[in-house]
Amino acid sequence: MFNFNLRKTLIILFLIVGIVPIAVAGYLFYNNAQGEIENKINKSMAMYGEITDNSLEDFFAEREGEIKVLALNDNIKTSLNKYYSQNLSPEDDDWQYNIHTIDRYLKEFVNQYGYSFAFLTDKNGEVIYSTTEDVPLGTDLSERNYINKSIKGNMNWSELFYSGVINNNAIVLSTPIRENDFEMIVGTANLTLNQSKIDRIVHNSIDTLGDSADAYLIDSEGLLLTNTLIGQYQNDAALKENIDTRAVELLSGPIGNGNYDFSATEQYREYRDVPVLGELAVTKIGDRPAGLIVEIDQSEVFAGINSLRNYLLIIIALVAVSAALIAYFGANRIFNPLEKFQELFAELAMGDLSVGYPMKSVNCSEIMDCGVEDCPDFGKTGVTCWFDVGSYAPEFDNEIYCPKILTGEYDSCEECIVYKKVNENEIKTLGAWFNKLVDKLNNIITDVADIASDLSSSSQELSASSEEISASAEQVGNAIEEVASGAEEQTAQIEETKGSVDNLSNKITNVEEKSDDMDQ
Repeated sequence: MFNFNLRKTLIILFLIVGIVPIAVAGYLFYNNAQGEIENKINKSMAMYGEITDNSLEDFFAEREGEIKVLALNDNIKTSLNKYYSQNLSPEDDDWQYNIHTIDRYLKEFVNQYGYSFAFLTDKNGEVIYSTTEDVPLGTDLSERNYINKSIKGNMNWSELFYSGVINNNAIVLSTPIRENDFEMIVGTANLTLNQSKIDRIVHNSIDTLGDSADAYLIDSEGLLLTNTLIGQYQNDAALKENIDTRAVELLSGPIGNGNYDFSATEQYREYRDVPVLGELAVTKIGDRPAGLIVEIDQSEVFAGINSLRNYLLIIIALVAVSAALIAYFGANRIFNPLEKFQELFAELAMGDLSVGYPMKSVNCSEIMDCGVEDCPDFGKTGVTCWFDVGSYAPEFDNEIYCPKILTGEYDSCEECIVYKKVNENEIKTLGAWFNKLVDKLNNIITDVADIASDLSSSSQELSASSEEISASAEQVGNAIEEVASGAEEQTAQIEETKGSVDNLSNKITNVEEKSDDMDQ
């Protein structure tokens, strides 16, 4: 699939070996750090939500304790008993007299505990006293759900609603007032709280979580029950603005079911369309469930880890560049000599026996303390003494002449100064062996040429001997013809023929000797 040469393969492998481990380690470290930070933030928000939930619970419990004290006040109980038993009306002088007594106590009570105002109703739900003139005497509140529950004998909280009296959202705590502790209900006592009290509890110390932290309450439909600290809902948004986020989706069911054990941690985009981490829980406003949302921008939460990620990316990039440069120059250092060998072998294959790998010019005989008589290669530069006169010499049918090898100062040429100066690395060693290979090839070719020359001379001598044998054979033929033509001359020629045959025998012997020489 991929057709890379060795140089590219080495570079790629070097990059992989250099980059992949640090990239994987960086990724794991980043994920682990992100998880740790997210876990700590979630724990902090969960703790804040729990503290806020407890604060709201304590706040409303304290208010309930306060109204119980108010309902048991003798002045109020006596006044309402008189109002009921004498069938008075708010305009009666007797009741106006009682109002002065009630007024002093209730106004002090409202100021002491931070209520917006307080009012009393008779058992029919008509206002018979108020700490503010904005709630006229005789106002019929019997249709208010919280008044009805109180008249029926149950202390309860109203829903959050907009109050024109205080020009703000409010919640009312109402409790029945009895003639005696367990007897007939003669009226109700009602304390009104400004919604800002609830906002302060929800927002208290939220800045400890971060600059972008926010907390607010919603109902099951996503209607804001408090204002937010950031964004477009900081002012005058409660009971007016609805939000539609993942937090509302998750809280809607538990709020509707009154599941006060519900809690969840989620990442989502909040009402500003900003990614946040959110801690969700169900709490109470008065005696009604509400959703508590604590949020913080992800950009703030992960600001440090994002910086770490950027540093890791920079480090990986630097490592990649460094690895690429190291791989490139390292590959060149390895493969440039190999390409040189490739060229040398190609020239050698084409018959050029003068090629050689460039080596350091080192005078072996001087360094090894060899004299003229001691070293056959005395005075030569670039001589690889371990080949010619050192411990490698016997491998090439040579004698060891190096004194330091002979005396045992060095066990091998690899220990000697010459070897270390010339053979700086494996490539140099390979070059030295290549040069020795060329020398051996040169010697072999020279020996072959000498043998060929000797063979040519022997062939010429054999040709001359053959010509002499041919001439002798002709002479023998002529002699035989002469024998046949004259019997009388046969006897005379026998001696001559014998001489010729002896001579022929000598020539044949000589040819055999020459043939043996040629065989050798």
